[in-house]
Amino acid sequence: METSKIIISNRYDELISRFKNADSEAVRFMYKKFLPDVIAFITKIGGSEEDARDVFQEAIMALFKQAKANKLELRADLKTYLLAICKNQWFKSIRKNSKIDALIPDFDPSDLDQDLNKALEKAEQYRLIYSHIKKMTPSNQAILTMHLQKYSTEEIAKALNFSPAYVKKRKFISKRDLLVSIKKDQRFQELL
Repeated sequence: METSKIIISNRYDELISRFKNADSEAVRFMYKKFLPDVIAFITKIGGSEEDARDVFQEAIMALFKQAKANKLELRADLKTYLLAICKNQWFKSIRKNSKIDALIPDFDPSDLDQDLNKALEKAEQYRLIYSHIKKMTPSNQAILTMHLQKYSTEEIAKALNFSPAYVKKRKFISKRDLLVSIKKDQRFQELL
């Protein structure tokens, strides 16, 4: 059985070959060609341009390691493949860093000046909500995050490459599951 196999089913054969050999022009081309789409995606769902650049760098390194080890298997367009890696890296980053401010856009630290008790209670509610959101699958997290940020179903579907019907269904199920999960949490009763 052959263990080192490269399957490339798109127009980027030469690019991958040059990239694998650490050709700086190939790397620059990939940044120029694919980074803008990653920035657009990450900024659309609450990240910054710097976050997008970090995620893209990680994706490029993962792609390079796979190519160098002859384990790169592309069954889709290179752009689609890189975007998928970036999406996974971003969702992993959200879970890891607990970016509550990206998930709950209504929290404003200036609220603390107005009414400290009310603001602290609001922050505790957000922590409760987020602790349950981060238990969901990455795609459900992303759908719910964008929904909380007031994106339309169509915008969410386009950003995540899902059909609007799928997004609508997952949003409904995620919201229902979130509510059930929160109501079972002892902290919910304390916040009432």
